Amino acid sequence: MNFVAGISYLTLLSSIGRSATFFLYAGIAIMSVVFMRLRVPEAHGRSLSEVEAELHACPVAAAAPALTSEPTSASVSRGRARASGDRDAH
Repeated sequence: MNFVAGISYLTLLSSIGRSATFFLYAGIAIMSVVFMRLRVPEAHGRSLSEVEAELHACPVAAAAPALTSEPTSASVSRGRARASGDRDAH
């Protein structure tokens, strides 16, 4: 949406004026908020920590352990060996 707003801003500004352009963008933002409140109810009335806990318990994340950011023990030991070898060379 940032790309669309950036591309359309100058065209809208020259064709409908400054205030109408900002009112149009404000209307789009308000419609987006209304849409999200009506059509995305899974976060309604819940805290951020509850939503995060549910996302962390997602079965897709459990089925794809390669997507975690934690390094394996082999990559850590290779990194340590490389780092110690670099220090010896300097």
